[in-house]
Amino acid sequence: MIVLSAVLSSLYNVAIKVIFHEGSQIFGVLEVERLLPPTLGNTFLILTLRFMVVVPLMILLSPILHPTLWQDLENLANSVRGNPTPANAATKQILLLSVVSGCFLFLSQVLIYIAIAQVTTGMAIALFFIYPMVSGLLSWFLFRDRPTTFRISAIAAICCGELLVLGGSPNPGMGNTSMGSSAAILSGVAFAAYIILTRVCASKLHPVTFTLINFATMLLLSFICLMLPLPSDWNLAVDPSKMLELVLSAFILGVLTLAGYLLNNVGISKLGGSRSALIGGTIPVLTVIFAGLIIQENLDIVQILGVLLVTFGAAAFSFETMRNQVKPQGKRI
Repeated sequence: MIVLSAVLSSLYNVAIKVIFHEGSQIFGVLEVERLLPPTLGNTFLILTLRFMVVVPLMILLSPILHPTLWQDLENLANSVRGNPTPANAATKQILLLSVVSGCFLFLSQVLIYIAIAQVTTGMAIALFFIYPMVSGLLSWFLFRDRPTTFRISAIAAICCGELLVLGGSPNPGMGNTSMGSSAAILSGVAFAAYIILTRVCASKLHPVTFTLINFATMLLLSFICLMLPLPSDWNLAVDPSKMLELVLSAFILGVLTLAGYLLNNVGISKLGGSRSALIGGTIPVLTVIFAGLIIQENLDIVQILGVLLVTFGAAAFSFETMRNQVKPQGKRI
């Protein structure tokens, strides 16, 4: 299940590239026209369509995964409406942090879409995987999690890998490399903030409830951002004749998102966090492999070495973090 989740995540990244890239050839045979120009407005559009699929499906499946979901949500709502008691204040704080984490996850998604549209898919995902290093540093400052020698070595591997990925030869088919690289790194930083907030909420809120709040927040933000007035170069640019293909693509993205989430969570419950983290760290390499096989994207040898270092560092960092998480969790609402 964890392997399949990593595969779906990698395929999801390649699917985003196909939507925004001009003249993609699937397996070198099937010519696919670009569905959307890589503008900010179009990014908001595809995110909105995607979460219009994800959120209803999540609402249908969540009570099966977590039977007391509606009781959790009722408790959260009562904390907002009820008297300002210490218990209500603590629950309200968890609700606020859950919404804020959804905002960081939304920002991370917007930035990684921009990055994938501008640079090769493997490069964007490798740069995005700076997040374990950033989350480790944030944990050090916020939670006094002093890094071990093993963790420092993992951070060093990620740093070296990122530099090699950035220092490789530019791909002729890429767009604005500087913007794409910066967006990928900032996406990783935003995702690291989401990881930290997830850690804060994990002991108080069930993962299914937390994820549903995140997805609902992202859907609301997508709608709001879609209505913002943007400069003409950044605004929506949709070909009406491709709306059916666009809706179908958004549906596929939504299914990949939810399937990856479900497989990952069920897999972790059966396999354990440590080994699951090792498998999940292979996503950069899998993305490079699938991008090469499906849409013939290539990285030079320096960038491939960088991707391997990032993958090794991310897997080692996640493994060490999971191994050290032995403290019992508190009661969930």
